[in-house]
Amino acid sequence: MNTELTSCDIHSVQGIINRLTINSNHILLDIDETIFNPLNNWRILVQNALPVQFSVNDIEIAGSMDNYFLNTQIYDDFISVANELRRTNELYKNTPLIDGAKKAINTLAQHQQFVILGYLSARPISVLDVTINEIKKNKLPFAPVVLRDDRIDFYSSVEWKTNIVSRIVSLCKTKLIIIDDNYELMKSLSDKFKDNDKIICIYFKGPLSKYTIANNNIFQDRVKSFYIAGWDDIPKICINAVK
Repeated sequence: MNTELTSCDIHSVQGIINRLTINSNHILLDIDETIFNPLNNWRILVQNALPVQFSVNDIEIAGSMDNYFLNTQIYDDFISVANELRRTNELYKNTPLIDGAKKAINTLAQHQQFVILGYLSARPISVLDVTINEIKKNKLPFAPVVLRDDRIDFYSSVEWKTNIVSRIVSLCKTKLIIIDDNYELMKSLSDKFKDNDKIICIYFKGPLSKYTIANNNIFQDRVKSFYIAGWDDIPKICINAVK
C-alpha cells in the first residue's frame, strides 16, 4: 500500500478511505484519553480560568470534566471556558501518552495483518497542526488525522463519529477495528452493526472510562464483537479477532 499522504489526505475522511485495502484488516483510533492523556492540562488551564481547585483524580472519578462540574454553580462558566480551551494548542501540547499506547499501536502497525487507517477525534480542526506534531514527536504511525469541523458542536461528536465509521464500514472489505474510550459511541456502533461481523469495537479502559465501566457494570459482549481492554491486551484481541 502507498503510505504517502497528500496535504488533503492528512485531514480528510477520504484520506482514511484511500488507505482501505482488500488484503489487510484496518484499525481506527481515538486520541484523547485513549492515546494521549490531556487531563492534567485540563486541570491547569481550567484552574487558571476559574476560581476552583481540583485534582486529576477528581476528574477521573467523575468520568469526565463535564461530569465533575455538572450541578455546580459554575457549570455554565466551565462550558464556556471548555469550548474556548478545546480550540487552543495549549491544551494538547506536550500531552503524555497513555501507558502502553505507543508500544501497542506500533506493534499493530508493524503486523502484516493490519493497517492503521487513521485517527478520528472530537478535537476541533483548529488544533490539527499541534495534533499531527504530537503524533510525529511520539513516533506513532503517521496516518490521516480527522478532527471535528468547527461547525459541529462538541456534544454532537458521537453522531459525527458514527456517521464517519458507517461510511468506512460500507466500503471496507475486511475487518474494521475501532478503539475508543467513549462508551456512548462504542455502544452505538456495537448495536448498529450487531449483525455485521466486519466491525470490532474495543472500548478502551482508560483514565476516564475505567470508572464508567465500574460504576455502570459494563461488560464485554463478544457475540457483538464488543470488547473492553487496555493497551496491554489490545494487540492480542485484535490478532485473535481476525483469525
